[in-house]
Amino acid sequence: MSAVWIVALLCSVFTVCFIALFYIRFMRLERRIERVAAALSGKKTKRQVSRSLSKVYGFINEGMIRENDIIVYKAAELLKTAYAEGMLRSDEPIRLMGIVVKAIHAGRYNAAAALLNTFRPMLLQLPAQHFPVIAEQFVLIAVVAFRARQHFFISRIADYVFFILQNKSLVKANASHIFDILRVLKVLGLLALRRKDFSLFREICKCWSENLLTYEEHEVTQAVLQVWTAWLHRIVKVENQDMFDLMVEGTWQLFRAGRLTDEDINYLVLEWHKQAGIACLNPYNPLAVGILRFMLQLAEAKADLSLWTLIIRQTAQVIKTAIVQRSFRDAFCVFVPLLDAGRKLFIMEVKFGEYSDGFRQQVLFQILKECVMLVAYVARQDYTVLQGECIRQLRAWWLEIPEYSGRRKTISKFCQLLFAYWTKTHHRQAKKERTANDPLLEPQFLTEREKELFFFLRSY
Repeated sequence: MSAVWIVALLCSVFTVCFIALFYIRFMRLERRIERVAAALSGKKTKRQVSRSLSKVYGFINEGMIRENDIIVYKAAELLKTAYAEGMLRSDEPIRLMGIVVKAIHAGRYNAAAALLNTFRPMLLQLPAQHFPVIAEQFVLIAVVAFRARQHFFISRIADYVFFILQNKSLVKANASHIFDILRVLKVLGLLALRRKDFSLFREICKCWSENLLTYEEHEVTQAVLQVWTAWLHRIVKVENQDMFDLMVEGTWQLFRAGRLTDEDINYLVLEWHKQAGIACLNPYNPLAVGILRFMLQLAEAKADLSLWTLIIRQTAQVIKTAIVQRSFRDAFCVFVPLLDAGRKLFIMEVKFGEYSDGFRQQVLFQILKECVMLVAYVARQDYTVLQGECIRQLRAWWLEIPEYSGRRKTISKFCQLLFAYWTKTHHRQAKKERTANDPLLEPQFLTEREKELFFFLRSY
């Protein structure tokens, strides 16, 4: 009987000790948190603020060690209160980034999310000179979260960037701060594309178009084009047409708003032409055609002869690359945007030629000249193929595309115009191939009157 009492006594002692330990370790911490919360109210000196915030960070570390998210949540609420009152240390963004990264590394993702939410009140109180620092912290958190495959945090950081852009008062003190935000958006966009989170990338582009157009500084536009070029490089790799369409839409918005100078357009053409060259190496990548078509549409909208000349030459370079890497037949899809641009100019000139100032004919002349050079290049690559036969194949393949089923007559007319120009400029070669080229002329859609409209057919 005495043994039973001894066991009961020991159990009672153990229970009392456990309750006491729980009270000491938890309730005491609760009271410490309450005391710090009380200490954060009212005006404080810098030393008092630093001491109180250090204690809060201590609570956070202790909560993560104990794996007690409740403690972290309460400490995060204290940080929100302190930041809302403007209680910030000079290196507060770095400290907060460090504790968030620590929580992610430790696998305490709920705690990290609660701590990340404290950035919003900080942003509203943070002096403008700290924006470069906080931009760096956002990038670091995004990269760490990406490596940990915790993509939620990337979306949250994107929300903060959108919040900053939508509150211009946060960056109006110094326009250069917008470049720090652009740097964060660049990284977020690349990370979204790498993990193929197209919904996030779409939101980034949407926020971009809604907010960045309000910044009229030319330097901002230049920075935007550089970011888009970096994004396009990744989009070409993932071969996503929808994401490319978002880029094109944003570029047209800048163009219509009059934000693109001639220098900007030339930069855009030169950089995007490189991406088209990369895309054309893969026969299954549709973006080479999309990029070339956009460049030619940009030239049409700008209506500048020097820009047309640049884009036509750049397009021809991409087509040559495609011909070298693939067969002429496989490279034809890259040929189509240039041919179609020439066809449209031909139609407009035939309709309104008598009122023309000669601009369209100059552009059409450049296109025909490049097409003839490309045809000759194909013939040099394969000595069994005749130049006139290449033009006939271009016409036949073009007519097979369902998209152009309703334009068969204008396609035939343009190809016959191309053939007529080739005949004028390569008279000896055309004479040798005359019999083989007869099928291209049947039926004859291009009339003599229409030929007389074009100076380059009368000049030879």
